[in-house]
Amino acid sequence: MLQDLRFLSPEQCALHHGHAFPEAPWSAQTFQELFCLQTVFGECLFLDSEFQGLYCLQATEEACDILTFFIAKPFQSRGIGGILLKQMIAKTRTLAIKKIFLEVSESNLPAQKLYQKAGFLPIGIRKKYYRQKDNTEKDALTFCLFI
Repeated sequence: MLQDLRFLSPEQCALHHGHAFPEAPWSAQTFQELFCLQTVFGECLFLDSEFQGLYCLQATEEACDILTFFIAKPFQSRGIGGILLKQMIAKTRTLAIKKIFLEVSESNLPAQKLYQKAGFLPIGIRKKYYRQKDNTEKDALTFCLFI
């Protein structure tokens, strides 16, 4: 079952995000600030009341950026990411979004494969975009889906 992202508290979102991205977790304050923006929307996925994953987007008139998208670790590699991504794309179509942009770590090969399977095209690289807890930096690959 899909719920509006704000169904979760900022603290719950931060906890789930930290499990998914332990090298660069977002804080509850980050989610609280995002929740205050009218241009930000998203959904979280539950199965039998158990959190499966979420996405968070920021929209402009005809485009949006995926701010975060993840599936909880126990549910990865089960096709749930593809399901949530299809739901997200369907939601953007109802809002007349024409393009969806995202960044993904150069080392996150499963996510890259998921996005490319859904039709996202690589459009660039952002050098040293992600700073890790150990202060190392990783490049981000940028993708776009033209709807």
